[in-house]
Amino acid sequence: MNTTAQNSMSSAAMPQPQTVFPAERLLRIRDVCHVTGLARSTVYAKINEAGFPQPVRLHGKCVAWKASEVSAWIASLPRVSM
Repeated sequence: MNTTAQNSMSSAAMPQPQTVFPAERLLRIRDVCHVTGLARSTVYAKINEAGFPQPVRLHGKCVAWKASEVSAWIASLPRVSM
């Protein structure tokens, strides 16, 4: 088998990296900050704004956000014309 055929077979067998979290996944504050590009304090401030995803309580003071809601919020942001 030639090298080109081997390279195309190896890359075809390699799984593609996921760029979006699975919809059912819960995101901790660190993940929400990473995905949105917002600082931790900004995420907590935005909880009081309409439209921003509300956290769900896991236990005690531990909260998380539904990945599907964070993705939907990101998708709802207006595009900037440059």
